[in-house]
Amino acid sequence: GGGDSYVATLDRLAKGFPVEWVDPISDASELAKELRTCDVYCYPSIAEQGETFGVAPLEAMAVGCATVVSALECFQDFVDDGVSALVFNHRVDNPAEQLAERIEYFLTNPDSREKVATEGSRVAHTKFSNDHIAKQYLADFHSLLSDKKYAKQ
Repeated sequence: GGGDSYVATLDRLAKGFPVEWVDPISDASELAKELRTCDVYCYPSIAEQGETFGVAPLEAMAVGCATVVSALECFQDFVDDGVSALVFNHRVDNPAEQLAERIEYFLTNPDSREKVATEGSRVAHTKFSNDHIAKQYLADFHSLLSDKKYAKQ
Protein backbone atom coordinates (compact mmCIF):
# COMPACT_ATOMS: atom_id res chain seq x y z
CA GLY A 1 0.00 0.00 0.00
CA GLY A 2 0.91 3.62 0.02
CA GLY A 3 1.27 4.25 -3.68
CA ASP A 4 4.04 5.82 -5.74
CA SER A 5 4.57 8.87 -3.51
CA TYR A 6 5.08 6.62 -0.49
CA VAL A 7 7.61 4.48 -2.38
CA ALA A 8 9.44 7.65 -3.47
CA THR A 9 9.61 8.79 0.16
CA LEU A 10 10.97 5.40 1.23
CA ASP A 11 13.57 5.52 -1.56
CA ARG A 12 14.68 8.96 -0.41
CA LEU A 13 14.90 7.90 3.26
CA ALA A 14 16.82 4.72 2.39
CA LYS A 15 19.42 6.48 0.25
CA GLY A 16 22.89 5.58 1.50
CA PHE A 17 21.68 2.57 3.51
CA PRO A 18 21.98 -1.09 2.47
CA VAL A 19 18.28 -1.43 1.64
CA GLU A 20 17.07 -3.62 -1.19
CA TRP A 21 13.48 -3.40 -2.40
CA VAL A 22 12.16 -6.71 -3.71
CA ASP A 23 9.04 -7.53 -5.65
CA PRO A 24 6.16 -9.23 -3.82
CA ILE A 25 6.52 -13.02 -3.53
CA SER A 26 3.23 -14.90 -3.89
CA ASP A 27 4.58 -18.47 -4.04
CA ALA A 28 4.54 -19.92 -0.49
CA SER A 29 7.69 -22.01 -0.87
CA GLU A 30 9.62 -19.11 -2.42
CA LEU A 31 8.43 -16.82 0.38
CA ALA A 32 9.55 -19.32 3.03
CA LYS A 33 12.93 -19.65 1.29
CA GLU A 34 13.38 -15.86 1.28
CA LEU A 35 12.28 -15.49 4.92
CA ARG A 36 14.83 -18.11 6.00
CA THR A 37 17.59 -15.79 4.77
CA CYS A 38 16.58 -13.07 7.25
CA ASP A 39 18.15 -12.53 10.66
CA VAL A 40 15.16 -10.46 11.77
CA TYR A 41 11.67 -9.99 10.32
CA CYS A 42 10.03 -6.72 11.26
CA TYR A 43 6.33 -5.93 10.85
CA PRO A 44 6.09 -2.38 12.23
CA SER A 45 2.40 -1.71 11.62
CA ILE A 46 0.95 1.13 13.67
CA ALA A 47 -2.53 0.81 12.14
CA GLU A 48 -4.89 0.72 15.11
CA GLN A 49 -7.69 0.14 12.61
CA GLY A 50 -7.51 -2.24 9.69
CA GLU A 51 -5.04 -4.89 10.85
CA THR A 52 -7.01 -8.10 11.26
CA PHE A 53 -4.71 -10.93 12.22
CA GLY A 54 -1.08 -10.69 11.24
CA VAL A 55 -0.48 -13.54 8.83
CA ALA A 56 2.82 -12.11 7.58
CA PRO A 57 4.61 -12.12 10.96
CA LEU A 58 3.17 -15.56 11.73
CA GLU A 59 4.59 -16.86 8.42
CA ALA A 60 8.00 -15.45 9.35
CA MET A 61 7.83 -17.05 12.78
CA ALA A 62 6.82 -20.39 11.25
CA VAL A 63 10.05 -20.61 9.25
CA GLY A 64 12.16 -19.71 12.29
CA CYS A 65 12.72 -16.02 11.70
CA ALA A 66 13.12 -13.83 14.80
CA THR A 67 10.21 -11.40 14.56
CA VAL A 68 9.49 -7.87 15.80
CA VAL A 69 5.93 -6.52 15.80
CA SER A 70 4.10 -3.53 17.23
CA ALA A 71 1.83 -3.78 20.26
CA LEU A 72 -1.32 -4.04 18.13
CA GLU A 73 -4.02 -6.29 19.57
CA CYS A 74 -4.07 -8.46 16.43
CA PHE A 75 -0.68 -9.97 17.33
CA GLN A 76 -1.61 -10.98 20.88
CA ASP A 77 -2.90 -14.42 19.87
CA PHE A 78 0.58 -15.58 18.92
CA VAL A 79 3.14 -13.15 20.30
CA ASP A 80 4.48 -13.32 23.83
CA ASP A 81 6.94 -10.43 24.12
CA GLY A 82 10.46 -11.69 24.64
CA VAL A 83 9.39 -15.31 24.28
CA SER A 84 8.00 -15.90 20.77
CA ALA A 85 8.80 -12.46 19.29
CA LEU A 86 9.71 -8.95 20.39
CA VAL A 87 7.13 -6.17 20.68
CA PHE A 88 7.69 -2.43 20.43
CA ASN A 89 5.20 0.08 21.79
CA HIS A 90 3.94 2.01 18.79
CA ARG A 91 1.88 4.33 21.01
CA VAL A 92 4.84 6.15 22.60
CA ASP A 93 6.09 9.55 21.42
CA ASN A 94 8.99 8.02 19.48
CA PRO A 95 8.01 4.49 18.38
CA ALA A 96 10.86 4.36 15.84
CA GLU A 97 13.36 4.48 18.71
CA GLN A 98 11.72 1.51 20.44
CA LEU A 99 11.54 -0.37 17.15
CA ALA A 100 15.24 0.26 16.51
CA GLU A 101 16.09 -0.95 20.04
CA ARG A 102 14.23 -4.23 19.47
CA ILE A 103 15.90 -4.83 16.11
CA GLU A 104 19.32 -3.94 17.56
CA TYR A 105 18.72 -6.33 20.46
CA PHE A 106 18.14 -9.23 18.08
CA LEU A 107 21.13 -8.30 15.91
CA THR A 108 23.52 -8.01 18.87
CA ASN A 109 22.24 -11.01 20.86
CA PRO A 110 22.31 -14.02 18.52
CA ASP A 111 21.63 -16.55 21.30
CA SER A 112 18.49 -14.70 22.40
CA ARG A 113 17.48 -14.19 18.79
CA GLU A 114 17.77 -17.93 18.12
CA LYS A 115 15.85 -18.83 21.29
CA VAL A 116 12.97 -16.47 20.43
CA ALA A 117 12.97 -17.63 16.79
CA THR A 118 12.76 -21.27 17.89
CA GLU A 119 9.87 -20.58 20.26
CA GLY A 120 8.10 -18.47 17.63
CA SER A 121 8.33 -21.34 15.17
CA ARG A 122 7.02 -23.77 17.78
CA VAL A 123 4.03 -21.51 18.51
CA ALA A 124 3.25 -21.10 14.81
CA HIS A 125 3.41 -24.84 14.17
CA THR A 126 1.40 -25.93 17.21
CA LYS A 127 -1.16 -23.20 17.85
CA PHE A 128 -1.85 -22.66 14.16
CA SER A 129 -1.46 -26.16 12.75
CA ASN A 130 -4.31 -27.51 10.63
CA ASP A 131 -5.03 -30.10 13.33
CA HIS A 132 -5.23 -27.52 16.10
CA ILE A 133 -7.41 -25.13 14.07
CA ALA A 134 -9.75 -28.00 13.06
CA LYS A 135 -10.15 -28.99 16.72
CA GLN A 136 -10.97 -25.39 17.61
CA TYR A 137 -13.62 -25.24 14.89
CA LEU A 138 -15.14 -28.53 16.05
CA ALA A 139 -15.23 -27.29 19.64
CA ASP A 140 -16.93 -24.07 18.51
CA PHE A 141 -19.50 -25.99 16.45
CA HIS A 142 -20.16 -28.35 19.36
CA SER A 143 -20.61 -25.39 21.68
CA LEU A 144 -23.08 -23.74 19.30
CA LEU A 145 -25.03 -26.96 18.82
CA SER A 146 -25.20 -27.46 22.59
CA ASP A 147 -26.47 -23.94 23.21
CA LYS A 148 -30.22 -24.03 23.82
CA LYS A 149 -30.86 -20.74 22.07
CA TYR A 150 -29.57 -22.31 18.82
CA ALA A 151 -31.23 -25.70 19.27
CA LYS A 152 -34.13 -26.65 16.98
CA GLN A 153 -37.44 -26.25 18.66
